[in-house]
Amino acid sequence: MKPGSAFKKNAGVILGAGLVLGVLGAGVKPLLAQQDPPPPEPRLKNYYPDETTCQGDLIRSGFAKNLLPWADQPEPVLASLRQVQAEMTRATLASCVRQKLMTPAQAAALQKELGLGEPPGAETQPQPSGSGAPNRP
Repeated sequence: MKPGSAFKKNAGVILGAGLVLGVLGAGVKPLLAQQDPPPPEPRLKNYYPDETTCQGDLIRSGFAKNLLPWADQPEPVLASLRQVQAEMTRATLASCVRQKLMTPAQAAALQKELGLGEPPGAETQPQPSGSGAPNRP
């Protein structure tokens, strides 16, 4: 073997490997550039109901009709939509009370009527005769 031939052979392998990596790297960069950028952060907007929004009849009607367009969806989807609807309705009622567009008693009655559970802060009342078990109205 001639002196330096091993060096030339190794240099050729290293150079060839470098070219392959360079070509592969150049091919990966355009693929990475083609990925969609992440979506922008959503802009949160606070909704403040007005006197019309806080009318019990409108809340009842809207609650009954809002999910009708999705009636053909599978049950898990409907369950998620009902949960979102319940959370939004409770938040609307709380906002109506905060803005003094509805009394706490009106909001609590409507929340109970719509099957949204007890309003926050509803207190339990003790049963008569001291049985010790709380009784919800």
